[in-house]
Amino acid sequence: MAVVLIGQLGKDTAHAPYISGSYILELAMNIVYRISALAGCRIALLECVPIDKLLDFYKSNGFVFLQQSRDSELLQLIRFL
Repeated sequence: MAVVLIGQLGKDTAHAPYISGSYILELAMNIVYRISALAGCRIALLECVPIDKLLDFYKSNGFVFLQQSRDSELLQLIRFL
Protein backbone atom coordinates (compact mmCIF):
# COMPACT_ATOMS: atom_id res chain seq x y z
CA MET A 1 0.00 0.00 0.00
CA ALA A 2 1.41 3.39 -1.00
CA VAL A 3 2.08 5.93 1.74
CA VAL A 4 2.72 9.68 1.58
CA LEU A 5 5.38 10.73 4.08
CA ILE A 6 4.77 14.17 5.53
CA GLY A 7 7.83 13.89 7.76
CA GLN A 8 7.74 16.60 10.39
CA LEU A 9 5.71 19.79 10.46
CA GLY A 10 6.71 22.84 12.45
CA LYS A 11 6.66 26.58 12.62
CA ASP A 12 9.08 29.28 13.63
CA THR A 13 8.23 30.56 17.12
CA ALA A 14 8.64 34.14 15.85
CA HIS A 15 5.68 33.56 13.51
CA ALA A 16 3.61 31.35 15.81
CA PRO A 17 0.98 34.03 16.55
CA TYR A 18 0.32 34.51 12.83
CA ILE A 19 -0.29 30.96 11.67
CA SER A 20 -1.88 27.99 13.39
CA GLY A 21 -0.71 24.41 13.40
CA SER A 22 -4.14 23.44 12.09
CA TYR A 23 -3.65 25.66 9.04
CA ILE A 24 -0.18 24.21 8.35
CA LEU A 25 -1.57 20.68 8.65
CA GLU A 26 -4.50 21.59 6.39
CA LEU A 27 -2.08 22.83 3.71
CA ALA A 28 -0.01 19.66 4.00
CA MET A 29 -3.08 17.41 3.82
CA ASN A 30 -4.33 19.25 0.72
CA ILE A 31 -1.06 18.31 -0.98
CA VAL A 32 -1.34 14.74 0.33
CA TYR A 33 -4.83 14.40 -1.17
CA ARG A 34 -3.58 15.70 -4.54
CA ILE A 35 -0.75 13.16 -4.46
CA SER A 36 -3.23 10.46 -3.50
CA ALA A 37 -5.42 11.29 -6.48
CA LEU A 38 -2.43 10.88 -8.80
CA ALA A 39 -0.64 7.95 -7.18
CA GLY A 40 -3.40 6.06 -5.37
CA CYS A 41 -1.96 6.50 -1.88
CA ARG A 42 -4.15 5.44 1.03
CA ILE A 43 -2.16 6.57 4.08
CA ALA A 44 -0.42 9.76 5.26
CA LEU A 45 2.52 9.17 7.63
CA LEU A 46 4.20 11.76 9.81
CA GLU A 47 6.80 11.76 12.53
CA CYS A 48 6.85 13.85 15.68
CA VAL A 49 8.72 14.12 18.94
CA PRO A 50 6.96 12.40 21.84
CA ILE A 51 5.31 15.46 23.37
CA ASP A 52 1.77 15.01 24.70
CA LYS A 53 0.55 18.32 23.25
CA LEU A 54 1.74 17.33 19.75
CA LEU A 55 0.27 13.85 20.01
CA ASP A 56 -3.07 15.29 21.14
CA PHE A 57 -2.99 17.75 18.23
CA TYR A 58 -2.35 15.08 15.62
CA LYS A 59 -4.84 12.65 17.16
CA SER A 60 -7.51 15.37 17.14
CA ASN A 61 -6.80 15.72 13.41
CA GLY A 62 -7.37 12.07 12.57
CA PHE A 63 -3.90 10.58 13.04
CA VAL A 64 -3.29 7.44 15.09
CA PHE A 65 -0.08 6.15 16.64
CA LEU A 66 1.73 3.53 14.56
CA GLN A 67 5.15 2.98 16.15
CA GLN A 68 8.35 4.57 17.34
CA SER A 69 10.90 5.10 14.59
CA ARG A 70 13.64 2.49 14.51
CA ASP A 71 16.31 5.11 13.89
CA SER A 72 15.29 7.77 16.42
CA GLU A 73 12.98 8.64 19.28
CA LEU A 74 10.42 10.07 16.87
CA LEU A 75 6.92 8.63 16.92
CA GLN A 76 5.22 7.69 13.67
CA LEU A 77 1.55 8.44 13.23
CA ILE A 78 -0.72 7.60 10.32
CA ARG A 79 -3.99 8.88 8.91
CA PHE A 80 -6.08 6.89 6.46
CA LEU A 81 -7.15 8.91 3.46
